[in-house]
Amino acid sequence: MARQKLRITQQGYIVLAAILIFIIALAVILIVTCSPNRLGENEVADPTPSASPTADPYAPVVTPDLSTYAPADETPDPTPDPTPIPTATPPATPSPDPTPDSSVMQTPSPEMVEKAVAGALVKGNVNMREGPGKNFKTIATGLKNGSKLTAFAKFDEWYFVKINDKYGYILDEFIKLDKALDPEFIFVERPEGSIEGAVNASTVVLRSAPNKDDDNNKIRNYPNGTKVFIFYRENDFYYVLIAGSNNVRGYIWAEFVKANGVVPNKP
Repeated sequence: MARQKLRITQQGYIVLAAILIFIIALAVILIVTCSPNRLGENEVADPTPSASPTADPYAPVVTPDLSTYAPADETPDPTPDPTPIPTATPPATPSPDPTPDSSVMQTPSPEMVEKAVAGALVKGNVNMREGPGKNFKTIATGLKNGSKLTAFAKFDEWYFVKINDKYGYILDEFIKLDKALDPEFIFVERPEGSIEGAVNASTVVLRSAPNKDDDNNKIRNYPNGTKVFIFYRENDFYYVLIAGSNNVRGYIWAEFVKANGVVPNKP
């Protein structure tokens, strides 16, 4: 018996295609549902990140300041202000009474006592000090005008004296002596360019100009033995500095002064 050929119509092809599509869809569903990497019921897939915007090639480049940079989870610790440490103030030490200066004469030598000169104060309320200077301690105050004293030596403008049984120093402007001290006990530094000398008359006049006929130029009288420093000769006068004075200068008749050297003429 002859075989018969199976003919599939157009509608049959459509049915077969539908069955094939169903089988493929079923297979896909089975694969997806059985996959071990499938998402849990409560998980949501991250959305696809959006693409970053394209940088503008013409925008200015900003360089970050790294000096103030700190990681996002790290805040720079502020520098604590140093706590001042209190300093203890030492208690004030009371100033001791000044000690007598060992280099300052406190008592006269026997030679000074032998050649001491009497005198008196010519002003009142006078101070006596421990040494020849206002920086020395005051050892007597309020000495009265006319008080008697004994002078032993002179240091610049300060007399070393004894008054009211106390030794000390008083400025020469407050004292008048009966006669000049022995030049040996007048201690002053000789000015540069001068020559030592001494008055060799009973009394001489110190003048402001080298003219003995003008009574208006008289400064003061000085007794015999007054120590001077001679600078030069002008006519018949020496231009001198009175030793131990507060820079008292003037002219003395040359024949009444004994110079310890050759005195030059006025330059």
